[in-house]
Amino acid sequence: MKRILALLMLAFLPVFADTSLEEFIQTLKEKLPAIQTYRGDFTQIRHLAMLDLDLTFQGTLLYETATGNLLWRVKSPLAGAFRIYQGKLAQWDAVSQKSVQIATEKLPWLKLLQGQLGDWLAGNLENLQKFADLEKIGDRQVRLTPKEGILPKVATTMELHFSENLTRVEKAVLHEKNGDTLTIHFLPPALNNTIPPGDWEF
Repeated sequence: MKRILALLMLAFLPVFADTSLEEFIQTLKEKLPAIQTYRGDFTQIRHLAMLDLDLTFQGTLLYETATGNLLWRVKSPLAGAFRIYQGKLAQWDAVSQKSVQIATEKLPWLKLLQGQLGDWLAGNLENLQKFADLEKIGDRQVRLTPKEGILPKVATTMELHFSENLTRVEKAVLHEKNGDTLTIHFLPPALNNTIPPGDWEF
């Protein structure tokens, strides 16, 4: 009898897990605001597995959903920036004080950001399900296992961590194929304010 009960419980566990994820997705849809524009600071930590070393950068992120315009500006410890604006990818070179056009294949993570950042920041798990299998791994965390698109070329898994009140994404963690880990802490942003054209300049 105990064995039968145990088998029945195992049979229903995946159903409970799916229901929990679907309920979580519905809760996020109710709590998370729609994002037209995003302006916020971030702390980016890259853990280099081979050296067991953490590299920490701080900066500001601008994003515009309708156009896909993206500015990833690092302020410290070294200044630099990457930008996707009007469909063109450019890097600000701190040495020459000039911007240079770069090939998108050299920075696949940036193209990944442009393609999916809106869904990450908006917590749009329904859209992300098109590119990854989702698993709820905590009260406020979801793990994404990529199945198509750019993400499988860059990372084995990714995690999204939501704020306590479930009104924003506060952290994204990418476990890269080379063993490195990229963690991005998003500070509370300003949403849906017009971004002047000049703010996209390096």
